[in-house]
Amino acid sequence: MTGIEASGDLAFDPAGNLLMCDGNNKISKFAANGTKKNFSKGAPAPGAPKEEAEDSADGLPDKYAKDYLVASSTLSPDKKFAIIYPTEQSEEGGDVGNYLISLRPFAVLGKLDTKWPYFKNESHGGLSAEWSDNSSVALVTLDGKLGPHDIFLIEFRDGKLRRLTNILAKAHDVLLPDYRKAKPERYNEYFDFIFEREDEPIRTRKQS
Repeated sequence: MTGIEASGDLAFDPAGNLLMCDGNNKISKFAANGTKKNFSKGAPAPGAPKEEAEDSADGLPDKYAKDYLVASSTLSPDKKFAIIYPTEQSEEGGDVGNYLISLRPFAVLGKLDTKWPYFKNESHGGLSAEWSDNSSVALVTLDGKLGPHDIFLIEFRDGKLRRLTNILAKAHDVLLPDYRKAKPERYNEYFDFIFEREDEPIRTRKQS
């Protein structure tokens, strides 16, 4: 493990704490002041990267549990709010999508207004959320291959949903008139233009 000196079942971390494994996947940490902290079986060792929780249907009523999963990457700090997504894409173009939900008690608070919702087998997609510490504001990103497809601003007040805004769609609408004046070539058959990632610059083409 990086930054830890080990010898058999004993190791020292960068802070000088002694780590001891008893052979049953139980780790004890002894600080220089004599205090001891135990890590239960299955818990990551100190300094180890945190593992992402798996998406599951836990907490969903039967009506949703058979077709939807809770995106663990969108769970709010208070574990009350999250985004659910379908396990399969609708072939008939039915009313499937990504929904903001309350887990305690369960309630569907709103649907994310996106043309291509994230679903379990999406090839180049991603679904994540960044929350404020008090779970009152969040930015939810539906990612694509080249950049974000949609970014939603979620705002709560007194524990109730106040506003759910697709801010990337609004930015597109603001920029669209200037884009059309420039008469460029469309990015592809689906998009006029896209919002690119800084680490993957894309050269836009203009008609001569």
